[in-house]
Amino acid sequence: MAGIFTDKENAQLKEILTDEEYESAIKATNNAFYTHPKIAQAMWQGLERLGFKGGRILDPATGNGIFFGTMPSEMMAKSELTGVEYDDLSGRIARQLYQKAAIEIKAFQKRKMPNNYFDLVITNVPFEQTRIVSDKEYSKQGYMLH
Repeated sequence: MAGIFTDKENAQLKEILTDEEYESAIKATNNAFYTHPKIAQAMWQGLERLGFKGGRILDPATGNGIFFGTMPSEMMAKSELTGVEYDDLSGRIARQLYQKAAIEIKAFQKRKMPNNYFDLVITNVPFEQTRIVSDKEYSKQGYMLH
């Protein structure tokens, strides 16, 4: 994970992660971004001010679940949580932390969802200039992934 961790940190990661987990972490570093809890909390506060009280919620870039972790408890009690996470290790962490949420570990574009199912989509998308090519409905329009 050149450029992200020091040589010492890389060596430590190789010791504690399996080869598969380490390879997955390398792939994920290209588009994984940290969201500070205060940012996630502020987003929830804004949604509360707009009158959102709960419902079917999707986090399409779940990571370790910061948005579920900062969600107001009253709202969580009235919600069905779904997360999709590309990175295996982060997804498994989220599954353990938020056991009532349905966390899928796969590329988001491989997750088939019915249109108009979710009441809210909340996330900190990893911004990058990548064209959508795997979804026939959107690839012909030239949209960027994020």
